[in-house]
Amino acid sequence: MRRVSCWNLGSLAVGIALWALALAPTAGALETLSADPLADLAKIEAEVPETDLDATELHRELRPRDVDRDVADTALIFTNKGGGDARVHCAGFDQQGRLVGFAWLKVPNLGLRYVTASRISRGLDFVGHVQCAAPAHVKGSAVLVGADLTDLPVIQVRREFGRLKFLVVATY
Repeated sequence: MRRVSCWNLGSLAVGIALWALALAPTAGALETLSADPLADLAKIEAEVPETDLDATELHRELRPRDVDRDVADTALIFTNKGGGDARVHCAGFDQQGRLVGFAWLKVPNLGLRYVTASRISRGLDFVGHVQCAAPAHVKGSAVLVGADLTDLPVIQVRREFGRLKFLVVATY
């Protein structure tokens, strides 16, 4: 009986050690995502300048780029359906789940504003996703701008103050 229980304890210890080794490479990414980077909105506004890009700039931004076909950027577009002016706060993450930057903007009542992935990352190349905190009456859409235009998926969680998740965002 003692041999069986010692064998079981040894197998359990080896199993736990293997499990810990298997999770070791992803521990940093999980730790990064465990804290909500959008929890302190006032801190974001104090540290990051406001982005104020309206439909006029968007019209210029959405033109296909024939000059350099290897350059692309994602435009994250926010439309306010009504209910007063709204503030939108965004955090960008790379493919490993590490924070690459923040952006925030005011969207006027019944208006439109946008921010690019390159502004969120402060000019650094990245491929990942962006999460934004915004009132429920703000709707999001995304367009990958490069040699051609491609619309990208957005998940919108509807509550009083919801989240917009831009699943694929790239700038390079």
